[in-house]
Amino acid sequence: MIIKNNTLHILLVEDELDHVELIRRSFLAKTEQIEISVAHSIHEAKTFLSKTSPDIMLLDYLLPDGRGTELLSEDKTNLSYPIVIMTSHGNEQVAVEAMKKGALDYIVKSRETIANMPRICERALREWKLIIENKRAEGNVRKLFHAIEQSQNLVIITDIHGVIEYVNPRFISTTGYTKEEVIGKKPNILKSGNTPVEEYRRLWDTILYGKEWQGEFHNRKKNGELYWERASITPIRDEKGTITHFLGIKEDITDRKQFEQQLTHMELHDPLTNLYNRKHFREELKFLIAQAEKRSFLCALLFLDIDNFKYINETLGHQTGDELLIEIADLLGECIRKTDTLCRLGGDEFGIILPYTSSVQAQTTSNKILSNIKNYSLSHTKTKHYDINVSIGIVMFPEHGTDADTLISYADLAMYQAKEKGKGCVCFFSPDHAAQLEAMITWKQRIQDALAHNKFVLYLQPIMDLTNNTFSRYEVLLRMKGDNGEIILPCDFLKTAERFGLIRDIDRWVTIQSIQLISEHQLDSKGIHLEVNLSGKAFMDEILLSMVQQKLDKSKIKPGSLIFEITETAVIENMSEAQHFLSTLKNMGCRFALDDFGNGFSSFSYLKHLPVDYLKIDGNFIHELPVNTVDQHLVKAMVEVARGLGKYTIAEYVGCEKTVALLQELGVDFAQGYYIGNPKPASEALVS
Repeated sequence: MIIKNNTLHILLVEDELDHVELIRRSFLAKTEQIEISVAHSIHEAKTFLSKTSPDIMLLDYLLPDGRGTELLSEDKTNLSYPIVIMTSHGNEQVAVEAMKKGALDYIVKSRETIANMPRICERALREWKLIIENKRAEGNVRKLFHAIEQSQNLVIITDIHGVIEYVNPRFISTTGYTKEEVIGKKPNILKSGNTPVEEYRRLWDTILYGKEWQGEFHNRKKNGELYWERASITPIRDEKGTITHFLGIKEDITDRKQFEQQLTHMELHDPLTNLYNRKHFREELKFLIAQAEKRSFLCALLFLDIDNFKYINETLGHQTGDELLIEIADLLGECIRKTDTLCRLGGDEFGIILPYTSSVQAQTTSNKILSNIKNYSLSHTKTKHYDINVSIGIVMFPEHGTDADTLISYADLAMYQAKEKGKGCVCFFSPDHAAQLEAMITWKQRIQDALAHNKFVLYLQPIMDLTNNTFSRYEVLLRMKGDNGEIILPCDFLKTAERFGLIRDIDRWVTIQSIQLISEHQLDSKGIHLEVNLSGKAFMDEILLSMVQQKLDKSKIKPGSLIFEITETAVIENMSEAQHFLSTLKNMGCRFALDDFGNGFSSFSYLKHLPVDYLKIDGNFIHELPVNTVDQHLVKAMVEVARGLGKYTIAEYVGCEKTVALLQELGVDFAQGYYIGNPKPASEALVS
C-alpha cells in the first residue's frame, strides 16, 4: 500500500451505506494507517473538496443528485489526485465517458472487487505517480526546448560522428546558414583556417574520452565574414553510459575580442603616430640588452627630439603640430631597417633601437634622418618657413651600460648636448656626460631627503565655478623647500623623480597629505574639493590604492571631495592598468579629472572606457582663446563631447577677463589660471 505522510487519505463518494462499510473494512484489514472521508452526494463531495484534497477518490457513478462524472474535469491536467469510478452495473459507455474525463480506473462493484479495493487503489496511486512524473518530465523538456530556442548562445547537437542534427535560431542568425544547409553536415563548414589543427585534435581527444572541452574558434560565416566564438562541447550519454551525441554551446565573442585587441594595441602603441610607445620600447630595450650581453654584439640607442617643436605647435596650431609628428614618424620609419625598433617616447621625443650596429652605422643612420627631415621641411607647404630639425643623442650598449633606464638617461643627456651644439646635430654619449648624470643623482638625493624630512609643501590654486563665479575647489600643487628656505618648483625635480623611480613615493605623499588636509579643515563638510595630480606610475601602485582606502576609512571624510587628476598620455600608455586603478578608486567614492585633454583629439575614442568625471582642457587651447577662432571651435567641440558623455569641463591657463566671458559663453563649467587666482600655501589659501 502506497501511503503519503504515513496516512492514506481517501474520499469515498458513495450513497449506499453497506458498500461504504464493506469498503472501509477492506482497507482496515490491510492497514490502520488510513483515513476515509465519506460523501453521500455530489454536493457533499464538492463541499469536502473545497476545503481539502484527498490522496485518492473512490467515486460512485450514480448518486442521489446526479452522476459522479460531474466531479471529473474535462481538462485532465487539472486533476491533482487519481479517481476510481465505481458502478453497480457494468457499462462500457460509462467506462469510456469516465476515462475520457480523467478517471484512472473503472470497476464494477462486487464482493470480490470491494475486497481487492486496497490493491486497486495501490495500483491507481502507482500509475498516478508515473503520470505525474511523466508530466513533469514533459514540462521540463518543453521548458528546455524553449530555453534553447530562445537562447542568445549558439546551440548545436551532433551525433557521435560530428554530423549536425540540430541548431537553434541563434546559430542561424549568427552564421547566416539555414537549418537545411547545416543539418546533416559537419561543423567544419564554419572553419576559417585560423584555428590551429592541434586545437581540433585536442577537442576530439577530450570529448571522445567523455570529458567536456572548452575553447575558442575563429570561424567564418556563410558570407565569408570572420567571427570569434567561445565554445563548450559536452558528450551526451544514454542510459547505459554510452556517448551518443555531442552538445555544443557557443557564445559570439567577436566584439569582446576586437576590444581586447584594441586595448592590447593601445597599451603598446602611441595613439597619434601608431608607433610603439615608451612601455614597449623599454621592454624591447631590456630584451636586446640581455641578448647583446649574451651573444657579444653591439647595439645603438637613438634619442630624438624635434627642435623648436613647441614654437611650431603654438604658431601653426595643434592640428598642424600633430600632422608634423605623424609625418616625422613616417620619415623615421623610412630611415631604419625592419629589424630596428622605432617608438614615440612622448611629446616630440622619439626613440630608435638599432641592433647589430656599430657606432659608424649609428652615425650613418642618424645622418640619413637629419637629411630626410631637412628635405621634408623645404618641400612641406605648411612648415616651409620653419627650420625643422631633430637633435639626436646616441648611446652604445652594452659598451656604455646594461640598465635600460640608465641607457635612456645617457641617450637623453647626449641629445641635450646635441641641442646645445646648435640643434639639428648628432651627439654620442661620452663619459663627460656623467657629470650631468651626477647632478641628477644630486637631485635624487634631495628628493629622498625631502620625503624623509618633510620638506615638501602643498600649494593650492583656486578653481572658479563659471555658473555662479564661486570657489569650491582647488588644485593641489607640489613644492619643495630648499636648504635656504627657497621654494622649488616641480619642474626642477619631477623629471629626476620619474627617472629614478621616486615619483611613486611623491604620489603617495601628496595623496595622503591631501586627505589629511581635507580632514583637518573639514573641507568636505564645507563642500570644498581638492584636485590631486598623479603620475602614470600610480596606475601600477597597489600600495597607493591600499593607503587611500585605509586613510579614507580612518579619516571618515567624504571620498567625493577627493578628485584625482591623471594625464591623457599616461592613461593611453597604460590603458588596462589605468582602467583597473580608476575603477578601484571610483568604487571607493573618489572622482577623476583627465588633465591636458584635447591633445590631438585622440582621446575622444577612449573616453567611453574611462570613468572620469572632469575633462581639463589643455591650456594651449585657452591662453589665446579670445583671439584664436580655431581654438574657440575646438573648445566648443570638447564641451559638446563632454556634455554628451555626462562629464564637466575645466579650462586651465585662464589669463584675462575676456577669456572667462568666452568660456562662459562656450559652456565650460570651471576655470583655473593666474587671472582666477595664484597658487598659495595651503594654510594661506584656506584662510583667504
